[in-house]
This record gives sequence, C-alpha cells and structure tokens, in this order.
Amino acid sequence: FWAIPVSVVNSLANLNSILQALNIKTVDSSKPWYGFLSGLLPVIALALLLDALYALIVLTAKRVLKLKSLSDVDAYATYWYQLYQFANLWLIVIGGSIFNQLQALLSNPESILNTVANAMIGSSVFFLNMILTQSVGKCAHDLSRIPKYSQSLFLRLWRSERTPTKRQSEASKTPDTYQWGYEIPKITFIFMVVILYCPIVPIMEIFGLVYFAARYITYKHQFLHVNAQSFEGGGNATW
Repeated sequence: FWAIPVSVVNSLANLNSILQALNIKTVDSSKPWYGFLSGLLPVIALALLLDALYALIVLTAKRVLKLKSLSDVDAYATYWYQLYQFANLWLIVIGGSIFNQLQALLSNPESILNTVANAMIGSSVFFLNMILTQSVGKCAHDLSRIPKYSQSLFLRLWRSERTPTKRQSEASKTPDTYQWGYEIPKITFIFMVVILYCPIVPIMEIFGLVYFAARYITYKHQFLHVNAQSFEGGGNATW
C-alpha cells in the first residue's frame, strides 16, 4: 500500500499533467521556475508524507501497543521508520518503471537488471534535490528554531492577560529531546543513496559531503546548546 502515496508524490514532478487533469491551462515547461517547482515539490511532499508517517508510528506505539517507556517507543519508531525508508529507496528508484513495464518483466524476468539500471539514472535528479533540500532547508530549520519561537510567541500572546503558572513556565524552558527514531533513519537513507549512486553519478558524493558536513555542524550545536535527552534508551534504538 505504501507504493501508492509514494507514486502520487513522484507524479508531482510533472506539473503539466496535473494541470491537465484539473482542467487548468498548462504552462511553458521551458521556464526556469517550472523546473525549480517540478524538482522541489516532490521532495517537499515526500518529506511531509514521511513526517505524517512517523507521527502515525509513534501514535501506534503509544495508543495501540501501549508501550509505556519513551525508550521503547523510540526503538519501535526507529525500527519501522527505517523499514519504510528502505522501501522508499526501492520505490523511488524503480517503482514507476516496474509499474509501467510490469508485462515486459513478467514475460522476460532477466530484463529487470536493465530496468533497474535505466531507472536509477532517471531518479538521480530527485535524490540530488532531496539531499540539497535536506542540507539547506533542514539544517536552517533546526538551527533557526522558528517553530519553537513561533509556538512560544503564540502562547505569550494568548496568555497576555494571565500570569503563567509555575508548571507552564517550567514547561516553556524544558529543552527538546532528540528523537532518534526520527533522525537516524533519515541519515541512513541519505547514506544509502550516496553509496548507491556514487559509481554512476559521481557528483552525488559532493552533495553527500555537503549534507553530512552540514548535519555535523547542526548536531554539534544542538547537542551542546539546545537538546537534552529526557530518557536513557540504552542504545536500543540504534543497535
């Protein structure tokens, strides 16, 4: 079932097809902004889809499986979120090609290697956009802490006429907890992409270097000055 939403996300790269399906006038695909949007929209849509998936996995661990400790919830989320990241790599690389050429693959199974090789080259642009977006957008998002400041500003405006309680004041000062189950699978996914593509798309190594250098700087700052772990998992989430 996961192939369906991922295929829908990949289809966002063809904006004119979407506009035609909605009976809207198509645009000139030779314009620079068209290429920018067609490359950026699928990446953003996939990121939002994965964020919703992570929230669903955590909710399942807490409400359905009734896991009590935060370390158990984080370990469960890491395991399943990582499996979905593996599935994403397969579906993005060859998912569309297999669906389009299913009949040919069934009649000639040996052709699957050629199908995978041809599809990998076509998917390289998507992964380059993803790594670039993660390097710039995600790191800037984490360092700026705009969502946290926006939340604090909203609460202050909402409680402007009321004095906050001691519990509310302490809660606003509580540092964020590092979510291993959310961050580690994403890092592993980028590492797999770089290793997979470095023999056929050498520039992917440069993008990977930029990504891991940016994440190193970001994590170093966050761990030293921002995050504070609220529980001890004993390494269950990562080993």
